[in-house]
Amino acid sequence: MWSCPNNSIRGCQLKTFVDTLDLSIAFPDTPTRYGYRSANTLDFAIINNFHFPYNINSLAELSSDHNPVILNFSLLPQFIMTTLGQLPPAGQPLKIT
Repeated sequence: MWSCPNNSIRGCQLKTFVDTLDLSIAFPDTPTRYGYRSANTLDFAIINNFHFPYNINSLAELSSDHNPVILNFSLLPQFIMTTLGQLPPAGQPLKIT
């Protein structure tokens, strides 16, 4: 369901809960916990009515079997971020057509 090869009963119950309440699950593309011959995603975010861009990543930065997870989001709507991305670099004049 969230990048796990096998789903537990609790995971299936969580998925049913999220689907029933029309929520979303944000999860990283890579596992957050590595065990003996296994890898699972134990860390994720449940989201309700969040209409801003975000990304979530599992960071392999610790000497542990459990990676930290970072959730980045912007409180600027996507159309503003797209417009800001089209601006010239700092110090260059803005051309208005």
